[in-house]
Amino acid sequence: MEYTASGTVSAGPVTLKYVQVITDGTNDAVVIGYNKPTSSGIAAGNKVFEFTVVGANNYGGGAVGGREGVRCDEGLYVTVSENGASFIPDC
Repeated sequence: MEYTASGTVSAGPVTLKYVQVITDGTNDAVVIGYNKPTSSGIAAGNKVFEFTVVGANNYGGGAVGGREGVRCDEGLYVTVSENGASFIPDC
């Protein structure tokens, strides 16, 4: 599923393996994932990944947590900084 804004990817336990990001073709997109089911209480202590995709590249992404992925026991909330960007998580 493609997410066009920051949002809840999973409200319960999940393992994330990869995130694909689509930019607007101009602006860089900073994508951050949190071990939280909603935006309530997100903080540096529950951040599980963060990366930037160069806007001019149009898309990019990365593996998260190596071969096994990263386990989010509380849920997964992802923020994307650029309004024209979207992301596709592989859970």
